Amino acid sequence: MKTTIIDDDLVIQHLSAAAAIEAVEAALTAQVNGTLTAPARLRATLDDGDLVFTVGAFNEGYGLRVCDTVPTASDDQITVLWSRDGHLRCIVVGPELGRRRTAAIDRLVKVDAQPFIGVLSAGQQAYTQLWAISTLRHITAV
Repeated sequence: MKTTIIDDDLVIQHLSAAAAIEAVEAALTAQVNGTLTAPARLRATLDDGDLVFTVGAFNEGYGLRVCDTVPTASDDQITVLWSRDGHLRCIVVGPELGRRRTAAIDRLVKVDAQPFIGVLSAGQQAYTQLWAISTLRHITAV
């Protein structure tokens, strides 16, 4: 079985805000139903920061996400997914999936019908927050 490698360009091209939000909602529903295992984050201390591991398992497979808290200009991370039969299915490299996951989670806190939206963020994370909100609201200017 071939392992798929996904980079930020593929995430940007193929992951819609609606699909990301649907995946987060499905994960939360699975957690409530007891079909998702998602223990607390694990941290491995390094000299100048930590490696932070998020792990989980669900009906179709299991996986992990690793990011760091080392003070650098990069927010790169890696996500690895296996099928239930142990085959390595997918490796996602780069920060974009994490940004969009965070935005999808935040979008689940419903945005009301006010005419203005305040985004308390900057850079790429601010963009993905607006990306997720656009599934609920038509944004004409930022």
